[in-house]
Amino acid sequence: MVGSDVIAERLVTVKAEDGRELRLCYRVFTGRTTMGGETRECYGLEAVMRDGDRTDSRRFPCITCRREEMEMIFLMVVDGVVFPEELGEILGQIIEEKIL
Repeated sequence: MVGSDVIAERLVTVKAEDGRELRLCYRVFTGRTTMGGETRECYGLEAVMRDGDRTDSRRFPCITCRREEMEMIFLMVVDGVVFPEELGEILGQIIEEKIL
């Protein structure tokens, strides 16, 4: 996936099940991907988590090509952190507003 124009951004503060307060930023970005010699527009998701002084981020290109994985992406920001259910709902809203 090449190019990366951010088309949506959402900042959220959530409490993990272990009691820690985490700041999360989700960004939906567009880009282009080439598959089978054909170039087309696609969407990706970047998740950034701040836990005190620690920052961890992951980028997931082509989420439209892997729609069945979208609901689980938010769990993959940091290993071992269990997020409350409403975080999945927030991510779903972002995806519905900007992609679907």
